[in-house]
Amino acid sequence: MSPRAKLEIGVIPEPSVRWLSKTKTKPAMWRAWASTRLSEDDAKPTPVEGSSTLRGEAGKAEAIARFRAHANALLGVNRAEPPTVKEMAESWLEWRTLRESSRATYRTVLATSLAPLHERPVTEVTPGELFDHLSSLSPGAVRSAYALLRGAFSRAVGLGLITTSPATKDVVPQRAADSDKVMRRLTVAEVQELREMFRAGQSRPRASTPIYTVTELMLRTGARIGEVLALQAKHIERDVNLVTVSGEPDITTLVSITGTQVGSDGNLRRQEHIKSGPTGRRKVKVSEAFYREHLAPLLNGKSGDDWLFEARRVSGRKGTAAAGTLLPPQMVSASNLRTAWRNLIKGTVYEKAEVTPHTYRRTVAQALVDDGKAELASALLGHSTAVTLFRSYADRPVPVVDPSALLDGIFVEHRGPQTEADWEALYGDLDADEAAFASDSLE
Repeated sequence: MSPRAKLEIGVIPEPSVRWLSKTKTKPAMWRAWASTRLSEDDAKPTPVEGSSTLRGEAGKAEAIARFRAHANALLGVNRAEPPTVKEMAESWLEWRTLRESSRATYRTVLATSLAPLHERPVTEVTPGELFDHLSSLSPGAVRSAYALLRGAFSRAVGLGLITTSPATKDVVPQRAADSDKVMRRLTVAEVQELREMFRAGQSRPRASTPIYTVTELMLRTGARIGEVLALQAKHIERDVNLVTVSGEPDITTLVSITGTQVGSDGNLRRQEHIKSGPTGRRKVKVSEAFYREHLAPLLNGKSGDDWLFEARRVSGRKGTAAAGTLLPPQMVSASNLRTAWRNLIKGTVYEKAEVTPHTYRRTVAQALVDDGKAELASALLGHSTAVTLFRSYADRPVPVVDPSALLDGIFVEHRGPQTEADWEALYGDLDADEAAFASDSLE
């Protein structure tokens, strides 16, 4: 096909397909791309592309498939009626390079939180309409819904369907009441009370969730609940140094936090990076006493790939190939642990205060900040900077400044005699000085 034919209106040529090497900002991937003109008014051709990080023919086929989906979405836009919010969101999801887990999350948000906006044409949506809709959502759903709307309308702007995006920061509702809930922390006495409740709950007959051991590990590492439950035996590292000055062996225990739990009950798996990505990976040192009391019993008889916290093993369901046989060990579900948490605090002040497992993470952060260890708190929680720490986890400490001695010396008060006794004392001193001076002169 000639270069001129490639720019025919509404015609998308066959893509150029190439494997791109990894760079500092982009991963290695297959890329399929071409250009087209959607109308006579196009100042420049519109790029059409698809990509895949899979290797081999599977990645090439996936990149071409995404190219086709992107092309179909663009050709569908070039019609008399404008596209709907749902169509533009789908177009953005196909065009944008996302992790599969993120793409699945956005599709769920589109099907649930944004359902009332599905049939709205993108040319008719106003900022006020978006604000009213986002205000009707729960605080936890606002962030992901806004991110999807921003991507969809930015896509519409790039295609020339609208001049400006209505999805600006002004449409995000500000909920002042959320700040107190997000910044909830516990005192040492409250932690001790919860500890006793969880210890009693774990020791009950037929208790299937090790809530006491899990929460104790959260208190020592500041890790999220999914990061703790995704630990395997190989992530508990023991280093023994026999050559020491004291002659006693020096034992170091490190908990390697490099992944998290993803998926739903029945389909749980370990994701080899945490919520904040590879930059949040860390190793946390725990004491020898904590290892002996809590970790050593968990590691007894386990190999490296075994889950540190294993759920109760069950047999396969009736009607399946595994019916009547024990299924492989699975990790404890975060959903089940949260359910156990809610059941144990039910009817207490902690239920009314909406204390959750994530409250432990904020409690650990605030304890370190109060002790003057803000940098240590950021590193423990896996934050690259202290911005996130002080925005969502801990209050900034009030500094104690002591300029008293310096300022007293600078602004010392000079006052003259105030009473007759002060004047008489002053003159008496002057007379004594003159008498001493005269005596010295005569000698």
